[in-house]
Amino acid sequence: MILIPPPGTEAANPAAGTISPAGPTVTWQGPSTGGACANENTCVEGANCDTFKLTLSGTEADWAGKVVNIDITWLNPANDYDLYIHKGENCPTNGPCEGPVVSQDGNGPPSTKEVGMIDPSSTGTGVYLVRLVIFSVAPGDPFTGTASVGPEPPGRRATYLKGGITFSPNVTVKAPVARRDGEPSNRTDKFGNHYTSAIRGVPAGVDLWYFDLRPGSPTYDPYMRSPIYRGQPDSFTQETATALGADGGGDVDLAVGFDSNNPEAPPVLAYSSLVAANISTGKSTDRGETFQLNPAGNATGGIPVDDRQWLEFYGKNTVYMLYRTIAPTIAMVQRSDDGGLIYGPATVVGTIGQVGYLDVHQASGTVYVSGSTGRVCVGKPSSPTVAPSSYTCKQVAEVNENASNIFFVVKVADDGRRDAAGNEVGTAYVVYSNGFKTFMRHSVDGGMTWSNRVRVSDGLDTRTTLFPWIETGPTPGSVGIAWYGSTAAVNNDDADWKVFYAQSFNADEEVPTFRQVQASDHFIHASNISTGGTLGTANRNLIDYFQVSFDPTGAAIISYTDDHNDYDGHTYVTRQTSGTSINNEGASTVPAPVEGSSLPPKALPPADGAQVTDFAQDVQIGLLGVVPANDALDIISVKYY
Repeated sequence: MILIPPPGTEAANPAAGTISPAGPTVTWQGPSTGGACANENTCVEGANCDTFKLTLSGTEADWAGKVVNIDITWLNPANDYDLYIHKGENCPTNGPCEGPVVSQDGNGPPSTKEVGMIDPSSTGTGVYLVRLVIFSVAPGDPFTGTASVGPEPPGRRATYLKGGITFSPNVTVKAPVARRDGEPSNRTDKFGNHYTSAIRGVPAGVDLWYFDLRPGSPTYDPYMRSPIYRGQPDSFTQETATALGADGGGDVDLAVGFDSNNPEAPPVLAYSSLVAANISTGKSTDRGETFQLNPAGNATGGIPVDDRQWLEFYGKNTVYMLYRTIAPTIAMVQRSDDGGLIYGPATVVGTIGQVGYLDVHQASGTVYVSGSTGRVCVGKPSSPTVAPSSYTCKQVAEVNENASNIFFVVKVADDGRRDAAGNEVGTAYVVYSNGFKTFMRHSVDGGMTWSNRVRVSDGLDTRTTLFPWIETGPTPGSVGIAWYGSTAAVNNDDADWKVFYAQSFNADEEVPTFRQVQASDHFIHASNISTGGTLGTANRNLIDYFQVSFDPTGAAIISYTDDHNDYDGHTYVTRQTSGTSINNEGASTVPAPVEGSSLPPKALPPADGAQVTDFAQDVQIGLLGVVPANDALDIISVKYY
């Protein structure tokens, strides 16, 4: 099929090109008409999106150690193009190109560049479609595209072990009246109070569950089969009734305090919920049973109209919040000194794309911030009593490495590591997916320099990986990393996904060892996974991320989104039940689970043997109204014969 632009429009010039492992560099010019379009799903070829057909010649073996770098540049930083690279043959006049997206970039202004990478060793040779969506561009500022051959980013070798760790049967924590709950935030404090919170979407709010993972407690729940529903912390009424909407629901993040020594006075639990106009905040001092609320949230000291907030404590009562503004896309950090209720003035971090995460080194108070451009920014306070006044940013991932699938996650360990000057700095890590493999890098000097990448995911059972997350252990090199993995060669509708987990105790060495296992006990999703956020065109049932934490025994706890048993995503949890603990440098194992004597009896499966179940009396009207009644059309169980 040959695509011809509508009369009066412009197209890429030239419209196609071929590149071999030896080159040459291919260059093309985009249209100068300008325009606007929300995403690829709604674009019209020749009007507000433009496609260049790039053919990679040769075989996969010919491309060993080589990649194709795609660079898109323009002049005005206020303009905004978005890049999508498909492995496919054709683009229709309306809507997305055929074939899976193998690389994309869309960080928003101020910027004059979008980048991507094609790795033929993962996706093969043949035809690729390089599509530019004109998100918001004034006339007279055409883009220039280049495709060039470059070396694969340098990497470290690793040793991979399989098995030796098991996880509990996966359990859903679905709220009684929620049509969906996903993108879970997952925190466990030093005593074993565990919290999982997930979003429904604005303005339906977020939900919170509590698990008792305190060893020795009469309600100790090592299999995580008895979630205690805490209702909606962002509810307007602070009641567990959830039929009236809430002050947020777009994104959620939790944080738990440090340095508390009284198990009867647990660390403060802080939460934040995205309203879009701002970020509402609150805190709890009674394990999430009640919350103090601040609907103004970040707006009192920061910039309204925001996206994707992250939280982390420093000590008992100081909380840092990271978020980005919408237009232009600027990363901001604010600090609370009352446990996450009221936040002070915002500090500008910079243009780092979609914000990836925020962490705080407890020994020094140093704040780490990451973004989808592959950058990490470090803020060092003049004293622990004040927030950093500025941030120094470093490019950690290669510019064209395609590290924005979706979050480029940074963590810093309180592992006692000191730099050459004797200052305690801890070990900092980043994890990310390039759309196929999960990689990790680390820093041992406070974020000044970073290692080459090392591949974490291994094997044909996790050939394509997305949404990696990391948690650090108490000793240098100790980490746990979770991700979604599939046997499929690309992220497409044929992919079946599971949750994987890898553990390492020498991740900071030149040749680390990773022990990899499957954490989910079933396929959690069967389709493509969107990596485009709310502007993406793919399946968003799993939303954008999931998280892992450690309990006091050193067991990994994973909260993730799963849609295998419903038409949309719901939050599931699982806990490590055997194998090496993250504690004690790998010298100890996770204790065999023994439930508390007062834990409620285990729920029995349906008497009729139904494989799919759902709550009754949860008829939902839009996002808000819930009618506590049975509906003749409400399917509450399905049994396959």
